[in-house]
Amino acid sequence: HVVHSGLDLARFANAQWPQEAPLLLGTAVGEPKPPVVLMLAALEPRKRHVEFIESFGQVVDRIPNVRLLVAGEGPARSAVESAIERSPFANNVRMIGYHREPERLISLADVCVLTSMREELPRVMMQYLAGGRASVISHLPGVEEIVKHGVNAIVTPAEDVGAAAAAVA
Repeated sequence: HVVHSGLDLARFANAQWPQEAPLLLGTAVGEPKPPVVLMLAALEPRKRHVEFIESFGQVVDRIPNVRLLVAGEGPARSAVESAIERSPFANNVRMIGYHREPERLISLADVCVLTSMREELPRVMMQYLAGGRASVISHLPGVEEIVKHGVNAIVTPAEDVGAAAAAVA
C-alpha cells in the first residue's frame, strides 16, 4: 500500500464558520451570507489565481452577490492583488491571506476551486472533499484516484481556467 499524503481529515468534516466570517466576506454582522467561492492555495503562478480572477466575471454575471475568497500567501501576492485591483468585480473578491484554520474557510464556502497547472496529489483537494464542499478541480495527474467527474467534483481541463469559472457559474 502507498500512503500519498497523511492528513487529519476529520477536522474538516464538521468545522464551523470562522468567527470573523462577516469581516472576511465584507458583510455586516447579521446580514445573510452571500454565495462563497474559495480558492485556498499558495500564491504561486502555477496555481493561476490571476487567471481565475480574470475569468471570475462569468460567475459574477450569474451570481451578482458572490464572493471569491483568496486564501494563501506566497511570491505571487502582488500579482494577485494587482489582478483584483484591475478587475471590474474587485468588490466581489476578498484577499484574506494565510488563515491558520483552513477547515473553517472550507466550511464557509459553497464551492471550492483548484486551478493549478501542475501539482503532485493536491492536499487541498482532499481537504475540500473532507469538508463536503462542491469542488471544481483542474485535471492533474493523480486527481482521478480521488475525484470522479460529476460525482464528487467537477474536473476541468488543466489548461483552461475559464472552464473552471464556467463550472462554478
